Amino acid sequence: RCTTYCPQDDGLFGDMSVRDTLYYNGELRLPRDWTTAQKAARIRRSASALGLEDDLLLRRIGSPDRPSLSGGEKKRVSLCLDVIDSRPILFVDEPTTSLDAASALTVTTQLASLAASQSRTILCALHQPPWSTLSECCDQIAVLAQGRITLACAPSDVIGALERAGHPVPADENPADHASFVFGSRGAAAVDEAKGDRVEKIEPHDNAAAAALAPRESF
Repeated sequence: RCTTYCPQDDGLFGDMSVRDTLYYNGELRLPRDWTTAQKAARIRRSASALGLEDDLLLRRIGSPDRPSLSGGEKKRVSLCLDVIDSRPILFVDEPTTSLDAASALTVTTQLASLAASQSRTILCALHQPPWSTLSECCDQIAVLAQGRITLACAPSDVIGALERAGHPVPADENPADHASFVFGSRGAAAVDEAKGDRVEKIEPHDNAAAAALAPRESF
């Protein structure tokens, strides 16, 4: 019981308030021998860590025909459900999908703060993340292709890894998108849209080729 998983879809009940959602979840997840006060304290701490406070706790979750919370707020409620019992490892599936850049940065910043303040390991699957999300919130990143890691390093090392691979980041391109393009090309011949030139074929399933692209570091 050391891991928990937060799915991409929130699965929240639209007619319930944020507070009731968290408290019912706490009753189901927290130890039975805890007092009501202990459970309430844990729920408040978890909610506060994700910015769920004050009037937000009293609002309804909402539904498509009766909107209330924003997409970013719903995502934070979903995350809170999975951090209440304080398991040390949290897997999060696409926490930024369908969110605008500001909401995505808010969610990932709070996850990074949660990891640091509570000594948790948080692993997120991200698709086309803003560079600010990676550079400001992630300690390590990994690019996968065909189920294999083709790049694993700190965000600060991504640009250097691309340069060593012979594919420097164009001035007007998101380094995260460019890394996904270069290292996650699924072994097919890629086309550099910025220059219109054909770039070298990358075989992510070939360990030797992956090692040639960039030094593999622990992740």
